[in-house]
Amino acid sequence: MIEYLPLIYLGVGLTGTYFFIRLLLNHMTQIKKVKRSHDIQKDKKSFENELENLVDNAPDMYAKVLAELEYLRANGADEKQCKSLEQKAQMLKFAVDNKEIINVAGKPIFRYIGKLVGGFGR
Repeated sequence: MIEYLPLIYLGVGLTGTYFFIRLLLNHMTQIKKVKRSHDIQKDKKSFENELENLVDNAPDMYAKVLAELEYLRANGADEKQCKSLEQKAQMLKFAVDNKEIINVAGKPIFRYIGKLVGGFGR
């Protein structure tokens, strides 16, 4: 029996090491899942916040786009060059004109879109 004692110690040690590593790997996968869910929540909230910031900053952005359009037209830019800025100005004008409606009805829509975007991350 004494001659098999090193094999018994080796078997007990390897078995213990196997279960310890398995426990450690399971713990690490659980930590990854928790971190991922926190990241998804943070991304969803940052998306909602960015949409709200866009609506809040729309008047300033609209003024900057109009100033840039005026500068381009004063320096001889043609309509083809100004087309994308004109479209951006139209969208910002819509946001500025309907800011109250967007603030009342848009926030639940922003939350829904945030949930939808958060669902794509899973």
